Amino acid sequence: MKIKITGVKEIQKALKKLNKDLRKNMLRDVGKDQVKRIRQRAARGEGYKGKFKRYSPSYAGRTGKSTVNLRQTGRMLDSIDVKTSTNKMEIECNIMYCEHVNSMRPFLGFNSNDMKAMVNQMEANLNSMIRKAGLR
Repeated sequence: MKIKITGVKEIQKALKKLNKDLRKNMLRDVGKDQVKRIRQRAARGEGYKGKFKRYSPSYAGRTGKSTVNLRQTGRMLDSIDVKTSTNKMEIECNIMYCEHVNSMRPFLGFNSNDMKAMVNQMEANLNSMIRKAGLR
């Protein structure tokens, strides 16, 4: 038996069948990997919608920074965390100015590649559980 998940509805259907703790742990793991993707993209000067808008010439001149990587102090990207319940995963930033930065340079979000990675990770986790349970 192999589980193939093709979209969000299938993910939700599969998750309902799992024990609540397993669901929460799986969502937490998927969320933590998404946070890693967000931080890695930011380090490359990219958000989930593509390359970040460049710094204004006055800001770049004042700070001496030309690369937009959202790492002036590191506090903002380091504050990104995952909140999970049994059916939901949220990625949040706990810094007051995070929403403002995200409105100018969208970095907190998911694109189609992220969704594919999350679906693949969940499929692999589910199939691993099936193997460990001796069902395959």
